[in-house]
Amino acid sequence: EQSNGLKEDNFIRLHSKQIVQKAEAAKASDRYTYRAEVLRVVDGDTLDIQRPVGGVVRIRLAGIDAPEKRQPCGPEASAYLASQASKGTAVEVKPLGTATYGRMVAWVHLASRNEENLSVLLASEGYAWRLPGYPCYPFCGAIERAQVRAKQRRLGCWQDHSDIEMPWDYRARLRKKSDAYQE
Repeated sequence: EQSNGLKEDNFIRLHSKQIVQKAEAAKASDRYTYRAEVLRVVDGDTLDIQRPVGGVVRIRLAGIDAPEKRQPCGPEASAYLASQASKGTAVEVKPLGTATYGRMVAWVHLASRNEENLSVLLASEGYAWRLPGYPCYPFCGAIERAQVRAKQRRLGCWQDHSDIEMPWDYRARLRKKSDAYQE
């Protein structure tokens, strides 16, 4: 009987340890979501934020691409983002990794608006597009549906620019021009 008691104790200890480890892992993943404050809008899909610890960080909104500043509708996209996430706006940030130019890629949610996702909001108003070939889970479908509706309703950049060049095509064209000039 004692050996059965020891087996039960070992089972309970092992099982308890696994439960604790799972709980700690869940807490660790939650630690990466934090509240921050917007300092400024850099362009239509990039923000500078103040983290509670660790200073200022530049964030590229995940899953989308907005027109470049010098591209048609670029200033409008930046202005729309600034109207939604102005200086001092509280946001929830869920980092995903690092992108070009060392910018953090993250899902950013408006704390004051029921945690509304900024990437989905920009697409729904016609100021950003789903960025092909880049991670967008779990918001891929929402971004794509928002983009289709914005185009159908001729919102944002679709209003006057129904044949607008996608930002990734615009950048590729500029790189190609730059490469040709350097040759």
